[in-house]
Amino acid sequence: MTRLFDRFVQDMQLRNFSESTIRSYTYALKQLAAHFDKAPELINEQEIKAYFLYNRNVKHWSRAAFSVSISAIKFFFEKTLQKQWHVFGLVRPPRDKSLPEILRLKEVNKIFSCIKM
Repeated sequence: MTRLFDRFVQDMQLRNFSESTIRSYTYALKQLAAHFDKAPELINEQEIKAYFLYNRNVKHWSRAAFSVSISAIKFFFEKTLQKQWHVFGLVRPPRDKSLPEILRLKEVNKIFSCIKM
């Protein structure tokens, strides 16, 4: 994995990725390889799908951890290995939807009382 791993890092450097992004991406790729106990280039598309299902359903990864891992693994397979797989379009978690905070009537009145006309 050493030469391929070096090529992965060089591909990120050529695209001007920050050092922290490179560290995060290499860590994510190492996690994938450790999960299957084999070199990442030997992992197939179905295994990647199973990996993300496991991390979602068993490990309960946060959206941020999921996104970094997906981005790193997608970059490795699409840019370094030149493989185009459909699984990367399926596994991206949706954005969190949150409602805006609702002010109480007393709070709204206090805001309006501060306005001078």
